[in-house]
Amino acid sequence: MKTLLLRSKKRDVLGDFDENYRKDGLLPVLPNEWQVLRNAGTCIACGLCDAQEGERIAKSRGVYRGLMYFVLAGGRSMPDYKLVARSIADVPLEAFVEGERVCPVGVQLVELRGLVLEHGQRG
Repeated sequence: MKTLLLRSKKRDVLGDFDENYRKDGLLPVLPNEWQVLRNAGTCIACGLCDAQEGERIAKSRGVYRGLMYFVLAGGRSMPDYKLVARSIADVPLEAFVEGERVCPVGVQLVELRGLVLEHGQRG
């Protein structure tokens, strides 16, 4: 009976989620953000987005591992968004635009970058 009464009570589901999971780096995701994350899952790891990134990767001394790695690892692990945001801090927006332009499956690198940077600051 208690469960039925609690279920009928109006609750702030996103607020509850935020309260429970923010400390773990998991933030609520809006519908448009969900679409960006879902789109990132289409990456086929072809490496074309990294074609122009070799020098930047080398100069970072392991901090930045390239756009493909950003999509495959960093962009999929919300608890790591703070660290990922730091790793791409020196990567110009133009690199993401170019990577998106050459992507054969249309991964939205620019939007994913924005999502990671925003969540990295909030988390």
